[in-house]
Amino acid sequence: MGKLLKLKQSRALIIQISQCLASGISLNKALCLIRDHETKNEQKKILNTSISDLNKGYSFISCLRPILPNDFYLSQLSTNHNPDIRLLLPHLIHYFDVKISQIEMIKKEMKYPIFLCGLSICLIILFLSFLAPQYSELFINLQIPLPPLFKAVDRLNQIIANFYLSTNVVLLLIAAPILIFCLFKKTLLQIKKQYSNNPSDILWIFGIFLKGNYSIQEILEMINFSGRSENTIFSCFKKKFQTTGLFSKSFCRYFTIPSIDQTLLKNSEQSGNLTQTVLDISKSLSETHHLKKMNLLKVIPSACLLFVSLLIFLFMSSTFLPLLEGLGNLNF
Repeated sequence: MGKLLKLKQSRALIIQISQCLASGISLNKALCLIRDHETKNEQKKILNTSISDLNKGYSFISCLRPILPNDFYLSQLSTNHNPDIRLLLPHLIHYFDVKISQIEMIKKEMKYPIFLCGLSICLIILFLSFLAPQYSELFINLQIPLPPLFKAVDRLNQIIANFYLSTNVVLLLIAAPILIFCLFKKTLLQIKKQYSNNPSDILWIFGIFLKGNYSIQEILEMINFSGRSENTIFSCFKKKFQTTGLFSKSFCRYFTIPSIDQTLLKNSEQSGNLTQTVLDISKSLSETHHLKKMNLLKVIPSACLLFVSLLIFLFMSSTFLPLLEGLGNLNF
């Protein structure tokens, strides 16, 4: 399941649960009600897991664990602590809204670069498989020396032929969309990867659960990353907090955030307003991080367009100019 789809489904489920709880329905009945009206088998299995955990006596957040997206990386959720649901759920929904909005903006911004990359691949395939052989034959028939580019293409075609690979245009054009799709997926994954395990996400998780009246130590015990390097850094942060008892000092020691945010974090911890400040800083960091990504994406179309222009220029300079020069030297 794609990350965006998972986020949307999680958001929809959390909203349904929040609405049921607001109307006075208990969590158990709410989950059963949502499950009975769910049409997708995968979603029903997730809800059945949550209901089973609830019947085993696990806490509210433990029962929601199957519903939460992987960004949270929460484990050890069989705590007896019951959070303030009315405060926790709205922040959880807002977290989903921000994530979904950012990913959709990135996907929208990627469409034009992907189109240009696809156009480049199609132009290269068209040139190698159809135009270059035709022009090579024309040069030979007119007894005009082959330009260096066409010589290189002929060598490439010979290498392909030696490996018994088909140069059929249809097969190559079928392969082009596959290459475009792989390029799109790889690029998008690299960009979306930056939205996990960064300080803004970690602070947001802390803010959400601090709103739910969890202690910092409880949250530290819950968070668990899948990567070894992330877990190593977080373990150092955790040990530092357990030693000093200072969240802001420990966090700033192992996670990079702007100096003004460090000051705000330290002052808020001293004044007892840590929870809201953590959420505010997280939102600011997330917006700044997303803006950097969007600015980077705005450069990609220009680079792709330049690449397409260079391909066209290369084709023109290596085809028509040598052809016109050769025709001018012919004696009719």
